[in-house]
Amino acid sequence: MGGNSVRKEDICVSILDSVAQKDDTDPLDLPPLYNSIDSDALGDLFATTTDEAERSGRIEFRYAGYQVLVEFDEEPTVTVEGISTRS
Repeated sequence: MGGNSVRKEDICVSILDSVAQKDDTDPLDLPPLYNSIDSDALGDLFATTTDEAERSGRIEFRYAGYQVLVEFDEEPTVTVEGISTRS
């Protein structure tokens, strides 16, 4: 990763890993992330701007029976809450 920029692939992997850990399952057993959110748009939303300034903000969405919160400040953080209803 160059500079302080956030790669969209890293965010997606972090989301999958966080949900898999909460669900006590393998990330490969989870449904595709793109069924819940546009992962390209997620990465672009908080990417470094042309003047190298980082954007900040948050986005919340449901994925695999969980509420996922991604917050961007200096570093992205992923919070997973809720009880999975998947069988």
